[in-house]
Amino acid sequence: QLLIQQQAISHAIAKQVWELMLREGGSPAEHMTRHGLHTVRDTAALQKIVAEVVAQYPEEVARYRAGKVALLGFLVGKAMKATAGKADPRILSDLLTNKPDPSENS
Repeated sequence: QLLIQQQAISHAIAKQVWELMLREGGSPAEHMTRHGLHTVRDTAALQKIVAEVVAQYPEEVARYRAGKVALLGFLVGKAMKATAGKADPRILSDLLTNKPDPSENS
């Protein structure tokens, strides 16, 4: 619980760590290190994933930008899937919300 509050891991990762602890014993830190279960917060790496999601789902992105805000959850979910649940969903949401429209010329 403390690791979630400190934003060191997501709820999905916490569940994996919990299951590993029940099955194998050990501490959360041991399993996080051994299995690479830290939350990804590298904005540059996450921007690449967001760009891929935007490119893969242009219709959903267009509908989101047209006001169907519930699609943000869908897009964040696709980005989370691409990171095997390791990304910080708040950062993904922020990146998706502030992602420039690729159809607009700067």
